[in-house]
Amino acid sequence: MSEVRALSDEQAGLEMNKLIDFIRHEALEKSQEIKLKADEDFNIEKAKIVREESVKLEESFEKEVKQSQVHKQIAQSKFTNASRLAVLKRQQELLDNVFEEAERILAERINDAETYKMFIETLCLEGLEKLGLTDGEHVRVLVRNHHVSAAKDAVSKAVRRYLSSVEGAKLNVEVADNEYLPDSSIGGVRLTTLEGRISVTNTIQERLSLCQEKALPAVRTHLFGPSPNRKFYN
Repeated sequence: MSEVRALSDEQAGLEMNKLIDFIRHEALEKSQEIKLKADEDFNIEKAKIVREESVKLEESFEKEVKQSQVHKQIAQSKFTNASRLAVLKRQQELLDNVFEEAERILAERINDAETYKMFIETLCLEGLEKLGLTDGEHVRVLVRNHHVSAAKDAVSKAVRRYLSSVEGAKLNVEVADNEYLPDSSIGGVRLTTLEGRISVTNTIQERLSLCQEKALPAVRTHLFGPSPNRKFYN
């Protein structure tokens, strides 16, 4: 049986130092391992956060770009509409000026007595033809109050022309001297029959209005050219 010898103090110190070195080495390796793992986890988490934030930034940027484009389109649309409305308004003003000038010229022309009588005769004849009366009805012709005298001869001529074209027709036509066209009227006639229940307005303004309605497309094209938005023409 072998005998176990006790270690001397020097040997015990050496063994203790070896043990301490071993523990220190193990601790150092473990700490390095923990540090490497921590660094790896940190880098993974950092990459994840950076990736997520990058996606958020890209989405936010795309959203801002889209909103900016929408705002730009809205602004352009408003500007375009405002410009188009301004052009249309100005065009309408010019058209109104054209027809106002036509009304002014007509008002000047009827200052000539003979010209105005021809107007009254033609307008009255058209009114009678529109009424189409043949059975002796009573017809009142209204004119402006200061045109009554000049109108009587013109109306008589219109009645004769009408009766000459309608065989057997009998009419009682008179120029009213107690009821007139309004002072705002340039002139012309309004024919009434059956105690005012049927009437035909054939004033100069009425004819000008009809002419304006029919001529407006042609006048517009003449002044401003064909519409770029129009695709079909009659």
